[in-house]
Amino acid sequence: MAKRNKNNGLERFYFDKRKAQTYHTAPMSGGLPEFLDLTKAGHMPLTVAGQMSLSRMPRLCAAIADVGGQASIDLQVFKEGGLAVVSGRLQASLGLSCQRCFALLRHPVDAQVRLGWAAGGQAQHWPESYELLDPGSGRIRLAELVEDELLLALPLAPRHARPEDCEALRTPVAKPDTIAPPEAGRRPFEILKTLRRR
Repeated sequence: MAKRNKNNGLERFYFDKRKAQTYHTAPMSGGLPEFLDLTKAGHMPLTVAGQMSLSRMPRLCAAIADVGGQASIDLQVFKEGGLAVVSGRLQASLGLSCQRCFALLRHPVDAQVRLGWAAGGQAQHWPESYELLDPGSGRIRLAELVEDELLLALPLAPRHARPEDCEALRTPVAKPDTIAPPEAGRRPFEILKTLRRR
């Protein structure tokens, strides 16, 4: 009678063997991958979660007043039908300049992400709830994806939500000096005519 292998089936995963697959994408600080390879999306969700510095996003840094914060990332990558899906949530507190008083204000962002990708941009059934990603190669830089979503969440004209927080609204507007009306019965330019006669 043959002995049963207690590790039956595990040998095909090649633990600590030469045939083991290597991780080709270097992770960012905080354990986040630098790229999302949507061509390898499977039916089991892959979770991508962590913190990313806003300083890694040059286009966003050019549009905000404080670049010292971080974005909180909680995404899942999976396959749905013929689509590779990126779904989840992005959160950040962005420092912007108030367009009334030009002081710093905090703009909270809590963005829901629902992106879809198909090889060649073709899919049999494209759900309207998913935003189409550029077909390209299916290899997307994570920092650029997060940056795009945060840029879309920026207000057109940031202002303090509460009047008491805005210096421009707290400062009373000076009223112009009251101009005395002309004396009744006097015609305009009458003084000029008198000067001409002299």
